[in-house]
Amino acid sequence: MLQAIILAASIAFVTALKDPKLVDGAYIVELVDNVGQGTIYPKGLDQHAEFHVQASKLPFGYTVAHEYRSSGTYVGLSIRVTGQDDPEDISAQLNGIPGVVSVSPVYEMYLSDPAFPDGSTTMSDPLLSYASPPPMPTVLPKPGGDLASTLEMAGVEKLHQLGIKGKGAKVGIIDTGVDYRHPALGGGFGPEFKIAGGWSWLSDNGTAVDSDDFLTTCYSGGHGTHVAGIVGMSPLSDGNRTLNISGVAPEATLYIYRVFDCSTNGETTDRVMAAMLRAQEDGVDVISMSLSIQESWQDQDDPLLKVASRLVDAGIAVIVAQGNSGSGSKYDPQLYRTSTPAELTSIISVGSVGNEKFPLVYTLTDSQGATIPYASLWPVEYPDGLEVFLLDDGCASSGIWEESLSLLEEQGKLNTTILAFSVTDRCRYTGARGCCGKYMPKYLMGLQTNTSNPYHVDYEMASTGFFGVTRGLSLECVFKFIQ
Repeated sequence: MLQAIILAASIAFVTALKDPKLVDGAYIVELVDNVGQGTIYPKGLDQHAEFHVQASKLPFGYTVAHEYRSSGTYVGLSIRVTGQDDPEDISAQLNGIPGVVSVSPVYEMYLSDPAFPDGSTTMSDPLLSYASPPPMPTVLPKPGGDLASTLEMAGVEKLHQLGIKGKGAKVGIIDTGVDYRHPALGGGFGPEFKIAGGWSWLSDNGTAVDSDDFLTTCYSGGHGTHVAGIVGMSPLSDGNRTLNISGVAPEATLYIYRVFDCSTNGETTDRVMAAMLRAQEDGVDVISMSLSIQESWQDQDDPLLKVASRLVDAGIAVIVAQGNSGSGSKYDPQLYRTSTPAELTSIISVGSVGNEKFPLVYTLTDSQGATIPYASLWPVEYPDGLEVFLLDDGCASSGIWEESLSLLEEQGKLNTTILAFSVTDRCRYTGARGCCGKYMPKYLMGLQTNTSNPYHVDYEMASTGFFGVTRGLSLECVFKFIQ
């Protein structure tokens, strides 16, 4: 079951990070794990106290950001130096203190803002939030739709059939926080809930906190909730609407560690280390981190790499994202680029590839007997008798869309007509909904008119859930028609 939980954590990695940037005046200081014998300082003085005694003699001041007291894994602290700005001189003086093993810089880490093909992003209003969890969607997969196909592909459903669902396993998720009020996640947190505990170092607006409440209610902070659902959600039912799918390990216990605010900023390597060590203290079996520094450097003295490796040595499965900086060109060096700490051989590094071309081509016959080839993951399914209303202008004029939809509404055909539009650089799939105006069609179809070969269709269409109550011809597939 642990392998299945590791797979669940792996599936959730959809984010990446920008190139690293040093945090000015910030340093991570590793200390010896035990105070040496024969010290001149009072009995019982620990490594941190001894460091502060010596550091007080240096010609600069500092404040402590985090302390690390995980003997056997990492002992030390992160500090912010004031009164001096020469990094080499500061490092040299800190390294000169007895008991200091190493001094390392702190890096900023920014979660990438997922962008759609039309240039829109999920971060137009990072603090946009909701008071209570959104209700179940009004449109769910049609009868016969198999939401659990991903579990079947991974063989997880075989474990579920044997009653193996993660009971007794603890999974730590270092991410954006979680909306634990979601019914699929148990509706709360604490010893009696699916989400048993965790910690938060940041609030929604980026204010530094130290809190056991890791609730996030901003839409842009939903990644942690998404990951928690993949790992351990329970099926939901609300009247006639059923979301009959569970996470890989619905009986596992989850621990949430929030290191991002609603702007997906604020993360630093020293804070991530604090989260990793706290997860170890909480006794987790797996740590999921959908984050990385988008740079591959092999500095084995870097404290983040040390902690990751030592947690693995301690028996914890550490899952880390490779990043989203790959390229579709075989000539681009980023095609082979990974990130830190995903390049470590001791941890489980997670990546994926996305096909830009559809592998299968099907055909339909229109009312005039003409054959229409189209590319799709599966054959398109839709009710018999639907008409297609074709708009040639893409999104060039929202007025034409509104007039057309108004006409269909007047004729009582809005829900029985496929609104088809020509895809252009100005009118991508993700922007089509904004052209509809007052009336929203039940079926949207994007026509690729720039090629006659359906095998050469780029895979860019947003998932059908993006359109809300509007859907593609089949909720079970993402497709593109070729005109």
